[in-house]
Amino acid sequence: MIAEIGLIVGGYVIMRCISFCTRKGDREEHTAVQVMAFIGILVTVLICIDLVLGHRTPQIPQMP
Repeated sequence: MIAEIGLIVGGYVIMRCISFCTRKGDREEHTAVQVMAFIGILVTVLICIDLVLGHRTPQIPQMP
């Protein structure tokens, strides 16, 4: 369930970053904002892939 929530939040972050990158005219963002949005997209995609593959499954410590 936590991974699914992470994917939903990741999808929202990607959509917002795409919105920042594609604005034109009076609402166009500075180059620095567009670069940070692109980096945000890359990081979010990598984290979503990691969530889908399940590399970060929590381990419950076993009592001896």
